[in-house]
Amino acid sequence: MKKLKAFTLVELLIVMAIISFLVVGAWSALQYGLAKSRDTQREKTVRGIQAAVEGYYSDHGQYPACPSGTDKGASYHTTNFTEACDLEDIATGTNPPLQGYLDSAFQSPLPGGASTENAMAYYRDPVHHKYAICTLTELKHTTGDKPNYYSAPSGVTYGNGCFCLGPGADEVQCKGLTNANGS
Repeated sequence: MKKLKAFTLVELLIVMAIISFLVVGAWSALQYGLAKSRDTQREKTVRGIQAAVEGYYSDHGQYPACPSGTDKGASYHTTNFTEACDLEDIATGTNPPLQGYLDSAFQSPLPGGASTENAMAYYRDPVHHKYAICTLTELKHTTGDKPNYYSAPSGVTYGNGCFCLGPGADEVQCKGLTNANGS
C-alpha cells in the first residue's frame, strides 16, 4: 500500500500565519503610501494658495483679508494674527479675494472633497504684513525632519502633523485646526 504525503495541520497553520503577516505588512505600507499621497496633495494646495496670496500682495500692497463674516474667532487667533478663516473662504464663495489669482479652481484636497473647515486655514496679521496658510497632515514629521512641518496642536482628532507656509508660519502652527479630514 502506498502512503499518501500531505501537509500536517501544524504546517498549514504556519503557512497561514506567514501569509497573514505579509498581508498585514502590505496593508500597512499601502495605508502609509495613501496618507503620504494625501499629505502631498495638501502641500500642493497650500503652495498654490500661497502663490495666489503673493500675487494679490503684489497688486494690492497687502495680503487678502478674510471675507466678511468668515473669521474663525479667538480660538484661531494668536498675538499678532487677528484674522483667520477656512482656506476655501478666501478661494471660493461669494467674491473670494483670490478670485483671478488661482491657477485653477480651488478643489479641496481632503478625502472625498470634504470641506476644508477645521482642517486648512488662512491666518492674517494686517499690522505686520504677515500671513500663514496651514493644513493638518495625516503623517507626523519630527522637528527638523522637513521644513514647514510642526507638531499638530492639542485636541487634533485626526492626523498628527501640521504644514504651514508664509512669513508667519512659525507663529501660527495650525492654531485652531482640529480635523485633517475636514468636517
